[in-house]
Amino acid sequence: MSKFKKTILISCISVAVVIAVALGVMFYISKNIEQKLSDMIQQNKICKVTNWDFSEKFGKSNGSFECNIQKDQLGQFITNFLINNLGSIVKPEERQKILDLSKLAQEDLDVRVEYQISHSLFSIANGFKSTGTLKILTPFYKNLLQESFGATNDDLLNFDFTKSLDSSDCLVKFTDIQTNKILLSGLNFKFNTNSQDEFKSVGFGIDKIKADGVELENLGLNLDLKDGIKDLNLETISTKYKTHNLKLDKFKVSSGMVSFVDISGVSTSGVNQEVEDKIVLSDKQQIAQISIFDVIFKNISWQTQTVFEKSFFDNYFAKYAKITNNINNPQELEKVLSEYLGNGIKINIKDFGFENKNSDKLNANLNLDIANFKNFQNLAKNTKFEGSVKISTSVDKFLSSYIGLDMIIQNLSEWLSEYFKKDGDGVKMEFYFDQDKSEIVINSLKRIKIDLGAKQPQQEDDKFKAVIEHSANALAQTLQSINTYYIANGGFGDNFIQMTGISDLETISDNEAILFVADKKCLKISFEEHTIDEKTAGFIKVEKFEDQEDEICGKFYQNEVFNEYFNTNLKNQNNAQIILRSK
Repeated sequence: MSKFKKTILISCISVAVVIAVALGVMFYISKNIEQKLSDMIQQNKICKVTNWDFSEKFGKSNGSFECNIQKDQLGQFITNFLINNLGSIVKPEERQKILDLSKLAQEDLDVRVEYQISHSLFSIANGFKSTGTLKILTPFYKNLLQESFGATNDDLLNFDFTKSLDSSDCLVKFTDIQTNKILLSGLNFKFNTNSQDEFKSVGFGIDKIKADGVELENLGLNLDLKDGIKDLNLETISTKYKTHNLKLDKFKVSSGMVSFVDISGVSTSGVNQEVEDKIVLSDKQQIAQISIFDVIFKNISWQTQTVFEKSFFDNYFAKYAKITNNINNPQELEKVLSEYLGNGIKINIKDFGFENKNSDKLNANLNLDIANFKNFQNLAKNTKFEGSVKISTSVDKFLSSYIGLDMIIQNLSEWLSEYFKKDGDGVKMEFYFDQDKSEIVINSLKRIKIDLGAKQPQQEDDKFKAVIEHSANALAQTLQSINTYYIANGGFGDNFIQMTGISDLETISDNEAILFVADKKCLKISFEEHTIDEKTAGFIKVEKFEDQEDEICGKFYQNEVFNEYFNTNLKNQNNAQIILRSK
């Protein structure tokens, strides 16, 4: 046999072996996929499977299953979702209104999932692909879907899922909502997970919203996450991202023929980096045009860089809530800011620019650096800012394009002209803050006095009163929230945030937290369960803590709200226990 014939024979045998192996692999996959799917469906923790059907075909299979979610479990899921995502940013008095949404779960929910799976040789290389639909079967929820959202069928969502060896991609698209008042189409979520089923990226999108005077088109947001995340919630998504990209084609608010706001061509991209003990957020934004009552700003763009202490970025929402909740209380706000921003914050706005309708350009830059914040009195001494503004033409000519604002423009033009100097065909203004004199210096000549400080209270007792009342209310809300949660769910949650979301608490373990009065550790609150008379009962334990000898803690213990709970229990001892209902 010639060498050439041997080569052909060997090649044919090789191809035959490859084909045989491939067919064997596909046969093996086809024969095993039913069992694997059965195990996955039956072992899921979301709902109880009541019916399952599978039709195996060579390279492609179809299937469906029906399952039941009990109304208590559904209500608990809604409650946990709301607490995990909104617990730390919603004021305590508003939380119950949001949690009332869990009452929508009035009946058990029955659903049907229909799916198709590709498991051909081509799929082995590109990942197994599954598409399907989730339908609502329970008449109560089906009618709710149709009446509330104008749904024409019982489909709730469609999904497109691809699984490879090291990752999975999932696209979930909800049914369109269309009533005589609102249209919402193309609501979708995208997820990418790694081989450990940890989320690596998430996305969100809406094709169109049209409601009474409001229009939105093509909104999309994508986030690449720094590390694999097991549990997604609003805070982990917002603070653990590596890069983000957002786009919005159109947003308009109008009434009849009158346009109030019309925004088009929005895009932003950014990077979230950890540099030593700092978080550096770098963003780039662009907007094609903004029209506000026909006042036009076009070709808007800018870049920002913000530097936080990493400690401030951790549990950001809880800290942000604590700041906003005290925005009208200068003394408390000062304490919060000194704790969270003691090492400062830096903001750099670079190449901010826009054009008027005549294409005259304005460009600006700003650097702001607040270091070593201790109180409002030292704010001026520790604040640096400097920047510049340039206009490609005169102030008068730049502002003259904004027709309809004649009186405002005339006064503004006269005022601004004092602070700009000639710069080629246009004008410019350079400025910085003189920390020693608390003055803004413009073009090295003009000075404007500003006051970055804040007046201290006249009487120390007045400050104590406001602080103590705030902390006493926080204590009452904490205990009421835990009590309500325990009764509603037949047990405690995994941690304080899940049950309360109170921003005045600092958790020291899953079941222990400190309640601060100002910056003093006056109380420790913990929860646990004991067996009493062969029944399990929940206990909330409140103890005076490390700073109990401090003056402000002493005044706090005398507060009437505090005594409403502990008038007898804490008069002669350092702890009290509240017995909740037995299970």
